[in-house]
Amino acid sequence: MKKNLLSYDIFVDDLLSKLKIKKNTNYDVCVCDVCEKKNFKIITSKSLLSSDKNLYCYLPVVNCKICGHSQQLIKFNDKFYNNYYMNIIEKNILTKKNIKLRFKNSVRRGEALKFFLEKKLKKNFNGKKILDVGCGYGGMLLPFAKKGSETFGVDPDKDSINYGKKNNKFSKLINIDAEKMKFEKKSFDLVIINGSLEHVHNMNLVLKKVSDYIKDEGILFLEGKGFPLDIVENFFNFNHHRIFTKRTFDNVALKYNFKPIYSSYKSELSNLKSVFAHSHQKNYKLLKQNYKKNKKGNLIWVGIKSKLKLKKKYIKDNFILKHFNLEKNFL
Repeated sequence: MKKNLLSYDIFVDDLLSKLKIKKNTNYDVCVCDVCEKKNFKIITSKSLLSSDKNLYCYLPVVNCKICGHSQQLIKFNDKFYNNYYMNIIEKNILTKKNIKLRFKNSVRRGEALKFFLEKKLKKNFNGKKILDVGCGYGGMLLPFAKKGSETFGVDPDKDSINYGKKNNKFSKLINIDAEKMKFEKKSFDLVIINGSLEHVHNMNLVLKKVSDYIKDEGILFLEGKGFPLDIVENFFNFNHHRIFTKRTFDNVALKYNFKPIYSSYKSELSNLKSVFAHSHQKNYKLLKQNYKKNKKGNLIWVGIKSKLKLKKKYIKDNFILKHFNLEKNFL
């Protein structure tokens, strides 16, 4: 570990012990993912590690004082995250029963996405070229592929890709990290990043590649964790490196020349996701109750790649601080 970060060593060691990972894993203190400044307020120093085991870690989640983006302060190396997602997270999710349900749900969400985009944008995606970054089993691509679209998906999880290849023979699914994907520049009409931008190791590298690969006036669809339905230390769990709001999606998309068209916490996609996504958690009843009360789920965002160079002017977001009543708590 780095000498200038000794104050975090004890908390990192505690995390590694709970994850049963060998110590002396390298880590660093992040700059803001969006504005790339290093001026933060701490939102919480306690983050959910496992809802089933009621287990927490004690590493800071922060809010940028400049642009209002919320993210984890500590960043580990790629090797750590690959091990964490492949050997810890996915093993708990990909049971034989779960994987069938998850694939079926992803196909339904793909149908809902296609219907939504074509209705909202008055644009037909039949026969278009489409990329899904963090595609999982490739289920969301299937409704597009069956209508003649040329569909590609990338995902770092080998088991998910292999399952997808058996159940979606219409799409080209590639087992690779999003940071390492390679495609022809200005070749895609639509790029989908469905709940993956919060988990990638290098968000800016991924978005830079997406911006290169998408055509001028091509469509970018993003989905984020969205509306906070849980207490602060559970909402900002360790599994999510960063959390987006409507405005922070706008800000980060602007950085890569995407102009916002639409964003909402209410949609059929959010409903399909909320019904299934947290069903394995102990606090599922609370989350479901809060969803029924607020009718707000995952955040969906749609933008268009501008032909002209957009001016980068970030508008500060205060949504997270206001929602959790944290504005007066910061020094």
